Amino acid sequence: MRKNKLGAYLRAAVRERRATLLTVTGQKPQGFSSRLPKTSFARKLLSLWRRTTYFGTMYDDIARILPSTGTLPPASLRSPTDVQLANRLFEANCGPASLAAILSVQVCDVIALFDQFPERPFTSRRKMEDALRACGVDFRPTETFPKFGVTLIQVEGPWTHAAGSERWTGRYTHWVGICGDTIYDVNADRWLALTEWESHSALALIAAYPKATGWRVKRGLEVTPQEFVPDAVLPGYHFGRRLRAA
Repeated sequence: MRKNKLGAYLRAAVRERRATLLTVTGQKPQGFSSRLPKTSFARKLLSLWRRTTYFGTMYDDIARILPSTGTLPPASLRSPTDVQLANRLFEANCGPASLAAILSVQVCDVIALFDQFPERPFTSRRKMEDALRACGVDFRPTETFPKFGVTLIQVEGPWTHAAGSERWTGRYTHWVGICGDTIYDVNADRWLALTEWESHSALALIAAYPKATGWRVKRGLEVTPQEFVPDAVLPGYHFGRRLRAA
């Protein structure tokens, strides 16, 4: 990646930030610095990467998977291919990856919907619901695996048997994507049959926690069949499409 291109983009981001503050407050911000915090730098770097390096291939893929109107569930499921990159930049993990998997997009396309990353790399049920609403996706909560959607897995152990455990057992949870009899697990980095997941990935998940005794579905979020157009709701899609057309 060329340094001059990155520098120009960051300078543009600073000007945009200054203009936003001026519009909201009506006053020129005092002591405004052009230096971006580390987190903001990573976000701008990622945005530049999305708009140049990988976007052309990604858009071709998504155009083949989703009809022109866009539907959920998608015609064909795909696994995000940028899991490692998103983890290095934003510490993205099972939550954003599972949402990306059911939408058949990349993790970096949805990470902006999880404002707790990278400072707090944990996705609660409420944060996942907020991300789905930000996409304009209709869903309903379930107590079992949904037909299509995301599921929060609770790893059971001594921590789940104590009084009031629901308040602090979130550290022993794991998000997965579900579509019929297939499941997406970021640890497997692919969609696989639910039976295969139960006999391999689920056992590995339990083994990762000392004293764990099993797992259960803590909460499912079932996405209802609906129209879905990625470039209308995901940051960067509309800009990238315009850029390619030019």
